[in-house]
Amino acid sequence: MKKSLAIILRASEEFFLGGQAVIEGIVIRSKSRIALAVRKSDGSIGVRSWNVKPYREINPILGFPIVRGVVALCDALVWGIKTLCYSADEALGGEEKLSLLEIVGSVALALGLAVGLFVVLPAFVAHLIELREGLGKISLNIVEGFIRVLTFLLYLLFIGFFKEIRKIFSYHGAEHKVINAYEDLRASITPDNARCYSRFHYRCGTSFILFILVISIICFAIFEQQTLVKRFLVRIALIPLIAGISYEILKLTSSSPIGRFLAKPGIWLQYLTTREPTLDQIEVGVAALKEALGDVGEAEEA
Repeated sequence: MKKSLAIILRASEEFFLGGQAVIEGIVIRSKSRIALAVRKSDGSIGVRSWNVKPYREINPILGFPIVRGVVALCDALVWGIKTLCYSADEALGGEEKLSLLEIVGSVALALGLAVGLFVVLPAFVAHLIELREGLGKISLNIVEGFIRVLTFLLYLLFIGFFKEIRKIFSYHGAEHKVINAYEDLRASITPDNARCYSRFHYRCGTSFILFILVISIICFAIFEQQTLVKRFLVRIALIPLIAGISYEILKLTSSSPIGRFLAKPGIWLQYLTTREPTLDQIEVGVAALKEALGDVGEAEEA
């Protein structure tokens, strides 16, 4: 018991690298830097970075369990928009600049689509089934959760048909390979030695989303409401709490056997959200990693 508690506390305090794929590029976040590397239209790699602070150094409250998950989610959205702007400009070579308004509008549309597909639609369909079949509260939430997971899987399968999305999925795989290589070797990483590592990673955002989908079944059952409108509102209001709980479980997947077992479905799901990258794409990931670790140049202030 003491050993298990020690593992949980160590996972809570340790900082792990994070990352994401963007247009023709990769973002890597270390404890003190967020780095972006992008393959430019001329074939070169553009790199830039920003100095950041851990949340708990800004305010101790932001480092509390559950709270830090909500903060991390909001922070990822903000930096996702910012790095997406830079990556789009670099990849397009200045020929066709995307305005901040266009990027923000696209992200807002994506968030609205996500809420509609994964919150509103499953609740509405489950409500129709409830009216027809007279399901109990537990059965209703299981059916709604199943619809939510099925919708998510169909969504991933659908977007995987688009060429540009498949390329982003390849960069996603490159990001995982580079982080896996660094966490194993803790030494100089090259595209050649990183390519041998897995394109799957336990702390992937895909696993995080799957945790959210599963944990939402429990939370929605506890705070169940009878009317459809109240059901929608409660589900949206509970998103921060569910994200915070999911974040804590995700952190345990790197140090706890139980956490790794729970993350297995997320690993399987990464067969849809990652592709085997090319050596050129891994090279972009290595450039981002080196910049995030402070091996290259000076970073900008966030």
